[in-house]
Amino acid sequence: MGLVIIISDVNQLLEWVKVPISPDSLPSSNSRPVTWILPASDKAPWWIRGEHAGIAVRQTTHPVARKLCESVNSPLISTSANISGRPPARNIHILRRLFGTLVDHIVPGKCGPAAGPSEIRDYKTGTILRPA
Repeated sequence: MGLVIIISDVNQLLEWVKVPISPDSLPSSNSRPVTWILPASDKAPWWIRGEHAGIAVRQTTHPVARKLCESVNSPLISTSANISGRPPARNIHILRRLFGTLVDHIVPGKCGPAAGPSEIRDYKTGTILRPA
């Protein structure tokens, strides 16, 4: 299984992908996030790709996530506050109750407005692999 990464700027991703990308080539929005599957280069860490030839990338519009990516000038693993089969935790109180002893830190801030999982698209073909 691979991991989804988030970026604030496509330049954080250039070494990890085989295709040229530009600042506007990974469209997404707060209300409709899109996760893109891009062909991975040999420099993409195996533990991010898993058994896949591509990597899953979302250019985040969330202000706190963007600031974290910018502060380290690097992609970050996209976390999820979802437990399989259960609704997502949408505030810090529920997060602490569910994950308090399982995580080192919960970053304060508001959740984005997206109500469900992101749409997943193949970057090369534009094919929707999972609708939102």
